Amino acid sequence: MADLRQLVFMDRPNVIFPAISSTLALIALSPTPSFTPLIFLVATLLVYTRFSIRRPHAPRAILGTLLGVSIASTFSHILPSIHALIAETSGKMFDKGNPGHFGIII
Repeated sequence: MADLRQLVFMDRPNVIFPAISSTLALIALSPTPSFTPLIFLVATLLVYTRFSIRRPHAPRAILGTLLGVSIASTFSHILPSIHALIAETSGKMFDKGNPGHFGIII
């Protein structure tokens, strides 16, 4: 079995780095971000970009990684957004003073 450095940097960098960066993006780009995962995410993207820019399919690999980070960021924001929408609309649907019109939620 090859050592970890051989696996990450030579054999499967286009699988390992996007998976690591997507996982870190899920944590680092959440609505309540933490600084440490954000540092690891930026460092991982920097190392992967510098390493893969010399490869033949660099634009496709980097685009795939950025797409993975974008999708992970979207997933980390979906649940809080849905809960915020449900919390806002589950309160008072109609204004008490004028029951024929929707109330404005402030």
